[in-house]
Parts: sequence; structure tokens; C-alpha cells
Amino acid sequence: MNININNRDVEMQFHFATELLYEQIQEKTFTGQTTTDWIIYFFCTVISCTEDGFIAYPDFLKWLDEHPTEFYSFIEWYSDYVTKVAELRQATKKEVPTEAKKSKVKKLK
Repeated sequence: MNININNRDVEMQFHFATELLYEQIQEKTFTGQTTTDWIIYFFCTVISCTEDGFIAYPDFLKWLDEHPTEFYSFIEWYSDYVTKVAELRQATKKEVPTEAKKSKVKKLK
């Protein structure tokens, strides 16, 4: 997904930096249960996809008010990515060998 914010092109990508930044700001893991969650996660994604963190949060909110469809496009983009990752995990999930299921772990004393 590519967006243009204040005449600057940003190629949206997934980074661990997005997760870390979100958790530092919100002091919780991203769940996407509220509009606030989504807006802050969107902002964190923009920041993590640029080297200089070129936009302040109030300016981002102003831009978002002027471009509300970008918000919904971001949610769709993120949701599609998460779905693809889940499908890939399911497709590559390996069955635990029977011997491993039967093995017992010794308790530490």
C-alpha cells in the first residue's frame, strides 16, 4: 500500500518497529478493537515506514480528517495481510510427532 501524506510518498510495510512504537504509546498490544487503536496503529506504521518520522501526530490527524478513505484502505490492507499470514501459518503447520506427544517432562525440584 502506498499513500501520499503532505506531498510525501510512503510505502506502507510491516515492521517490528510499528509494534514496538504502538506498545510504547498505548502500553498494550494492538487489538484493533477501537477507532483509537486503528488510528494510532496507522500513525505508528507511517512513522516506522519513514526514516525521519516526518509527521507529528496532530498533523497526521489533520491529514486523516482530509483523507478519511485512506483510513479504511489501511484497515483493509492490514486485515488482508493478517489473513494471508494466518493462511500461510495454517498451510505450513506441522503435526507434532507421536513420540513428542507421549514424552513426559520431568518436574524441576
